[in-house]
Amino acid sequence: TFLMAGYETTAISMSFVVYFLSKYKRCQERCAEEARRVLGRCGVHGTDIDDDELVYCRAVFMETIRLHLPVMFTTRVTEKEMSFDTGLEEGHNVTIPKGTRCVVCPTVVHMDERNFERAEEFLPERWNNSASSISAADPHNFFSFSDGARNCVGKRLAIMESTILIAVLLRDVCVDFAEEGFEMKKVRRFVTCGPESLPVVFWRRE
Repeated sequence: TFLMAGYETTAISMSFVVYFLSKYKRCQERCAEEARRVLGRCGVHGTDIDDDELVYCRAVFMETIRLHLPVMFTTRVTEKEMSFDTGLEEGHNVTIPKGTRCVVCPTVVHMDERNFERAEEFLPERWNNSASSISAADPHNFFSFSDGARNCVGKRLAIMESTILIAVLLRDVCVDFAEEGFEMKKVRRFVTCGPESLPVVFWRRE
């Protein structure tokens, strides 16, 4: 599970990262500045990098998979009968019996304004508490890696390797769309969902 599930999902996530960095140049430049500062102290080898110092690069990754996560749904089985208010109308309760298999779509949670302020906007700042104009993200409202005792076993690895990859990439190169006005379309592949195409160009920073 660790190897099979961790390969394609990370690759798809990085495609979405490249899309957002091409679209939002301010985020790209801020990542590059952080990468040059942190990697300049740590050396060129990945084993020398403390990814905890790459605060903004990590925030970009987290915000990317909040908006475009590679896995569209997850499932859970209720351990006991549960009853809750749907919030649709007063007194409208739903009861789920014990042993019911439930399908959870993280996108529904992530795009709810009650969970994430300005939910449809790409705002990495919500993850590093650096923006006074937006509420900080609550980790319990974030379901890209599921949650609880049976969350994604590769969560820490995925965050670490993606954060470092963003930093190493943007330290040395810039990225932009190869086609002016490009808008991404997503395509479903079994349980994953990634970009149909992503025409971009890279060039070395001076």
